[in-house]
Amino acid sequence: NVLCEIADGVAVVTLNRPDRLNALTGAMIEELDARFHALAIDPKVRCVVVTGAGRGFCAGHDLAGIVEA
Repeated sequence: NVLCEIADGVAVVTLNRPDRLNALTGAMIEELDARFHALAIDPKVRCVVVTGAGRGFCAGHDLAGIVEA
């Protein structure tokens, strides 16, 4: 659900859940955290661009998986 491409020193990180307007899940947040840490120490990366697939950047946190106690 998170894509990353690096070219010419620019890393493009794409949230890839266009059917859910790229709403974040817990797993996506963990993946983004790991990806950003890896990009931060990569000497080839000078810039990181975060974008969303489809018509929306990110609708926020996906509440579909949260159950009230």
